[in-house]
Amino acid sequence: MQVDQSPKPDSFIRFQIRRLATGMGWAVFGLGALSLALTWFPCLNLFVRNKKARVRTARKTISASFKLYFNFLKLIGAMNYDTDSVHELNKVKGSIIIANHPTILDYVFMASQMPEVDCLVKAELKNNFFLKGVVKAADYLLNDCSNKLIEECRKRLAEGENILIFPEGTRTKPNQPIKLKRGVAQIALRCKCNIEVVRIHCSDRWLDKSSQWYEIPKSKPTITLQKGQTVKVAGFINDSEESFSLAARRLTAHLKKLLEDNLGKVNKQKVKNPSNYNYL
Repeated sequence: MQVDQSPKPDSFIRFQIRRLATGMGWAVFGLGALSLALTWFPCLNLFVRNKKARVRTARKTISASFKLYFNFLKLIGAMNYDTDSVHELNKVKGSIIIANHPTILDYVFMASQMPEVDCLVKAELKNNFFLKGVVKAADYLLNDCSNKLIEECRKRLAEGENILIFPEGTRTKPNQPIKLKRGVAQIALRCKCNIEVVRIHCSDRWLDKSSQWYEIPKSKPTITLQKGQTVKVAGFINDSEESFSLAARRLTAHLKKLLEDNLGKVNKQKVKNPSNYNYL
């Protein structure tokens, strides 16, 4: 007889306390982001003239801030996390790092574990009042679909930078299959770089595409970041093909399969318990 090892639902009082903690977490995130955007990052852009030093400092600031934030969320009881297996990515150089996108905090999680990672972000962020200074200071790549994007990726990868990309482009819809855009495959094939796969798993439905911040699961959620395979793109290139289109399709299909694979035994019992996905 199989024993259900999923956590017991919180009592009504503990549940409401955790909901208040979640709201406090969002307030702290907003105030912290606003403070840094209006003070620290403008100062970096203004006074640190050496671009490499400015970018390195900005990215390390972002990473340290996010790590502090997640420790705060854990301290107040809003969530747990497990990121042990992704630390080895800091030894990787000149690779594209991809991950699935189940929650709104996925970028925050990934950046907290990789202090110097580059990131491909939406081009409209360069005009966002609160974030444009951050994007400029960290020198993040802008997904503006320009012809220069591939060349800029090639240059940065050749210099040993790692580029974080979420190939879905937006959060995964609950109970829907992952849909990847082929842009990541195109970049990797043209730059001839490896792809490092990271699987992000949330033990419960939380902060997904269809959820509000106050919709929290019955028990404390745990987010796990697990490093997956290293994909060598050379095996997907066929010299007889006139374009990268077919290779990009094959590579995208392969990445989709890797991202859809389960996390083995991580939280296996919780995933099997559908009642744990209901909100109170």
